Order: sequence, then structure tokens, then C-alpha cells
Amino acid sequence: YATFNNGYNLTEGGEGTIGFKQTEKTKRKIGIANRNKIRSEEFKKSVSEAMKGERHPMYGRCGKNNPRFGKKHSEETKKKMSVSHKGKKLSDETKKKLSKTKRKRYKIIAPNGENFIVHGLRNFCRNYKKEKLNHANLIKVAKGKWEHYKGYKCEYMEDKSNAV
Repeated sequence: YATFNNGYNLTEGGEGTIGFKQTEKTKRKIGIANRNKIRSEEFKKSVSEAMKGERHPMYGRCGKNNPRFGKKHSEETKKKMSVSHKGKKLSDETKKKLSKTKRKRYKIIAPNGENFIVHGLRNFCRNYKKEKLNHANLIKVAKGKWEHYKGYKCEYMEDKSNAV
């Protein structure tokens, strides 16, 4: 088969293209071709399904399996990161999104029946003295993904009156 000479294969013998370096010109062409493509919902769903579970590139890399687990940034690295972020300003759109998120009110029902209405779930969890609570888990309860967390129930409220 003379497929290499006809331009069908990039490598001889069917070794594949791992390690093959695209030219900058080719990379630009590929980027332009893929930019602003409108993908169908069916396509998005198929890609989503294909990337679930063990096929996801980050599968099994959380906790102790993560390469950065247990490592701390050096003071020098922290300083470099700080300097690189200095002077950067948030866009108005980003500020609005952050503001909207922080305005959310939650109704929390403790296992003993005590009710709390709060702004800022993170601060509530940090300052709640009776038990150590995780705000991310309470958000899962509020979204309906979990029924409760440590016996606590949580739900979103419309923003109308004053809260704690």
C-alpha cells in the first residue's frame, strides 16, 4: 500500500502521530477552523459521555493520587504568583457574577430543628460552633443533589429580608 506517498498517512508503517510536531502555521489553521464552531447538543452530550468515569483524564488523580498532594508552594513561588496577579482587575461581568453569588440566602435547618437564615454559607460554616460543617456539602443539599448533610438540611431562599 502506497498510502504514505498519497498524503493519507503522516507516518510510515502506521506508528501513529504521537510525538509528531505540527508547524506553527498548521496549528494556527487548526485553531481558526475550530474557533466559534457551534456544536449540536447531541455532539456535546456524546463528548460528555465519552469523558466520564475512567476515561476522564483526571480520573483517579484526586487526594493522595494527585501529583501535588501534600506539597506546599515555597515562599519564593508564592511571591512570584502574588506579583503576577498584582494590578489585575476583575471585569465588570466577573464582579457582577461574584456579587450575585454572595447575595444568595440560605435557610439551614439543624438536626435539632433550629432554623438559620444566612447570607454567606462559607462564613456560617466557618463560625458555627456546635459542629464542623463543610459549605460545599451544604450547597449540594441546597441544589438537591443530597437529601441532607450530617442531618442538616439547606435550601435557597429568595433575597427579600435581612439575614444573619
